[in-house]
Amino acid sequence: HNTIDATGSLVFGEDDSIWLRRRNLGGGDLAYQLAAITFELSLQTPESLYAGWLALYPTIGSSTNLADNPDGDVLSNLAEYALGGAPDDPQDLGHVPENWLLESGGTNYVEYVYAKRKDSDVRGLAYSLEQSADLLSGTWSNANAEVVGTGSLDAEFDSVTNRVPTTGQEKGFIHLRIGF
Repeated sequence: HNTIDATGSLVFGEDDSIWLRRRNLGGGDLAYQLAAITFELSLQTPESLYAGWLALYPTIGSSTNLADNPDGDVLSNLAEYALGGAPDDPQDLGHVPENWLLESGGTNYVEYVYAKRKDSDVRGLAYSLEQSADLLSGTWSNANAEVVGTGSLDAEFDSVTNRVPTTGQEKGFIHLRIGF
């Protein structure tokens, strides 16, 4: 017999029967055989979470791939998903990253702040900063960003503050890469 403790205990019999056993205060056990129980196991996977998010936007039709952009704004479905935007509303970009230049201790930096889903690991989302010397080559590399702060943005998102050194660079570009 397999037993799961509860208020009483569930006992799984060798013939696939299930018994509910409860201790009798007067001594001994009271046992009841259960006729039918249905167990449903629901596992959340990154794919099922993304599909659940897409289901909130039925007007996007078949434009459900990660790279699709059904509302024609600047963000793909993946970026809208990762940043809290709406793929059916070009005005709703979610939490838009912000950046500015600063100098600290004689070093120039770009401070770059983006929103990251609190449950990004469960959702299979990875966020990173990349840099390029120009926009024509299409070559992006790790920005060597240093995370200098995090904080709660709202119930679903954290704010991540990064610094990317710019000393010795005439020009450069930084973008947020989101992977799934």
